[in-house]
Amino acid sequence: MLSDGQHKPGSVKMGYYALKFLFTQIYHKEWASEYLPTPKTAKTLPLVLSKEEVLEVLAAIPNFKHRGVIMFIYSTGARVSECVNIKLTDIDSKRMQVNIQEGKGLKQRSVPLSPILPDSLRWYFKSEKKQHFLFEGAKKGCHIGVSAVREICNKARYHGIFTTNIES
Repeated sequence: MLSDGQHKPGSVKMGYYALKFLFTQIYHKEWASEYLPTPKTAKTLPLVLSKEEVLEVLAAIPNFKHRGVIMFIYSTGARVSECVNIKLTDIDSKRMQVNIQEGKGLKQRSVPLSPILPDSLRWYFKSEKKQHFLFEGAKKGCHIGVSAVREICNKARYHGIFTTNIES
């Protein structure tokens, strides 16, 4: 599997750790890691858009709620699961920060708000009449689903800007 060239390094690593678990935890045997090396995975740099490209992507999103979700995630660096759970009370526009209550590992953290985001969120809040969550789903009082946000991100990805940068 390691040398056949048909498997990616991540798949080989998963097989490696599955075997290690089998030997050490199930069979209670000693694991000789020197005989079975793990492959190195390539670390690639992320695609970083210019200011103009970000504005172009945002302008291409017709739905204001979807645009707000993308703006929130992009400007705060929040994870999708953190974004959907943001309550109106978590946004502190006086201090220009968002309090993320249940982040990765159930840790709380505060992230700064961009100067543009509070005005956009206020306009969105007034037009949508939200009750509890910033980004509510179809059912009033419930947050938007994680899969819905991922779909929004995928649709935004194909508004022309990402595909042209990747191919060139």
